[in-house]
Parts: sequence; structure tokens; C-alpha cells
Amino acid sequence: MEVVLEKIGEQKLGLKINGGGGEPIIITEVTNGAATGSELEPDDEITACNGKSFALLQKREALNILKNAGATVRLLIKKKDVPSRRPKRRNTTGNGIDAKKTKIVEQVAFEADEQADQLGMVKAELAEAKNEINRLKGILKDIMSKASNGIDNDNVTDVIFG
Repeated sequence: MEVVLEKIGEQKLGLKINGGGGEPIIITEVTNGAATGSELEPDDEITACNGKSFALLQKREALNILKNAGATVRLLIKKKDVPSRRPKRRNTTGNGIDAKKTKIVEQVAFEADEQADQLGMVKAELAEAKNEINRLKGILKDIMSKASNGIDNDNVTDVIFG
């Protein structure tokens, strides 16, 4: 899932993390800061920040990315596993078929989570690209406005690109 945090001024994120070095980056505490009141909670895993994957990062690298993330921070979060409240079914067949089915379902669920995380990262990257396109459109519009003063529109391209 994606969580977007907006920092105001010099406000901190308000997250304490642990992990790294091959282990997932895990939120250990939500303190005062931009994360206060968000959906983030201890034991949530941060898989990416502003499109940068946290896979295989050291804790120090993850901290640097979080500290330098800017005013708008987009986090991809893998929520902690919540144990099911449904009673587990017993294997009544005695041949391990239910255990095999359970293992297959768990693998499919894991792969679906991984794909959802990847989709979230792609969405974050697309949002960044969209912002960059809009920024460039504004620059181009400004250039065209300045260049078109007294110049025929057919020649604006020549003025802009030489």
C-alpha cells in the first residue's frame, strides 16, 4: 500500500526504523512528525520511498533516503501480517493434501503481495514522471509565450530549437 506524508517546514517524518543489511526495513515506532495520525504503525515494512527500493539497503542508507525525501514523501508499505481469526482446518485426509494446498495458497499470496509492491513502485514512478512532464510543459509554455511575441507561430519552433 502507498502512504503519502506531507512534511510542513522543517517537520520530521516521525518514524524510527530498524533492519537493513539483507533484512527488511521495519518501522519500530511512530513518533511526533508527519507520520503522526497516518496508517503507519510499528512492524510495518517500508519497501520503497519516493520510488527508491529499500531492498538490500543498509539501515543508514534507508535513513538518509527518508531524511532527504523532501516535503512530499511517498512510502510503499507492506503491512505486518495479522493472524487470521478463523480457526485452522485440520488435515482430515491424512495424506498431506491440505498442507500442499496451504503451501500453494501461501506462495500465491506472497507473489501477489510482491506484484502489488511492484505496482505501487510503478505508480510512484509514474506520478514522478507526470510531475516532471507538467513542469516541463510549464517551461515550454513560458518559452513559447516569450518566443511568440512578434514571431509567427510557424517560426516558434525554429526560435526554441534553433
